[in-house]
Amino acid sequence: MLCGVSQEEANSPGEDRYCIRSSDGVALFGVYDGHGGIAASHYACNELLDDILNNIICNRTKACAENSDGKLSPLQVNKILTASLEKCDREFLALEAAKLDEERKRSGSSDLCSKPGSCVLIALFMDSYMYFANIG
Repeated sequence: MLCGVSQEEANSPGEDRYCIRSSDGVALFGVYDGHGGIAASHYACNELLDDILNNIICNRTKACAENSDGKLSPLQVNKILTASLEKCDREFLALEAAKLDEERKRSGSSDLCSKPGSCVLIALFMDSYMYFANIG
């Protein structure tokens, strides 16, 4: 599969990210529209697609071991996408909470808040199917 990418930054520093992963007949594309800083889109870009890809490969291996064709059903793919998105969100929020607590201790102020976030669009191509996930 061939693909091309073009990116134009709308703000500085650029809060948006994209990434591409492929392995074993699976192609994943992620677009992250960050806001409130680069932290959320940067984290999602570095973590999310790898987690999805690892879960797909693991579940395909289980399916092969169970004497099936190794293909995942749309319901299984939906569960993988949902679980990976929820995991990414949970882990990022925990990291941000820890950084915010540390900053509050350092500054002595309880008024500090953190508001980074990111919209996410994922395209997954596998077994002659296209799957899309969109958050935000």
